Amino acid sequence: MESKKIVHLGIDTESISRIDKLFRKLDKYFLDRLYTYEEQKLCLNKLSSEIYLARNFSMKEAVSKLLGTGFKKVEWNEIAIYEDKDNDTVVSLQGKALECFNESLSKKIHCTYSIWDDEVLTIVISE
Repeated sequence: MESKKIVHLGIDTESISRIDKLFRKLDKYFLDRLYTYEEQKLCLNKLSSEIYLARNFSMKEAVSKLLGTGFKKVEWNEIAIYEDKDNDTVVSLQGKALECFNESLSKKIHCTYSIWDDEVLTIVISE
């Protein structure tokens, strides 16, 4: 069996109520600036949409840390968080985010999250 090597790591935590307040205050501007259209559909169709908005926000932050760029070199919409047919969380990159990832010589991003009380914790690793 081939061993996998962790190349980069990104971790973030976010307050669910903070993201919910931003969404309620800024509405469509907030969504369009930070989330792709597909992410918006996914999150807003969930029963607890504020949890999914916070999860995606936090995971995008973690990915930007994994890339080593923060959001100085990449745009929020260049990092997208989806669920595959098995409901596993998947990271999709495009534009400058994808270029930075390819330059890192990584092959794949793995991600996970955990929710407790009003917090979401996200962890992403690349191999």
